[in-house]
Amino acid sequence: MERYETLLRREMGIINAVVALLIATILVVVVLLILDYKNMSSKKERIVSIVIAVFVICACIFFGIYASIDAPKIKKDIDNQDYVVYYGEYEIEYSDKHLTVCYIYNGEERVRLECVGMNPESGIYTGYVVYGRNSLRAVDRYD
Repeated sequence: MERYETLLRREMGIINAVVALLIATILVVVVLLILDYKNMSSKKERIVSIVIAVFVICACIFFGIYASIDAPKIKKDIDNQDYVVYYGEYEIEYSDKHLTVCYIYNGEERVRLECVGMNPESGIYTGYVVYGRNSLRAVDRYD
């Protein structure tokens, strides 16, 4: 259980780092806009700079919210030690270069789990998968 908690805490750290980086980006954009605003000669240049700054700030807010959506779910799994042990057929798949996904079958439904701290070969397996009930993060698998 301690290993599972460590893996989920690492995920929380990554989420927190991304959000902190986006907040820092927002602050840098605002400071640069304030410093350069007086040096801008034309009204058109000021408007373009403000529009670009607003766009960057809105994008950072959007990605910050998107990145932090799973944080409360992960925290709930850690605090409650809320792990599910699934036994049955499951499929490991790489959705891109950095993300491994595990699919389990709950009756007719195919449930998608992000693999945390695992890099198994792609394929279909039969065995156990341990995952967080709320965050749907697979933290362990074994036969």
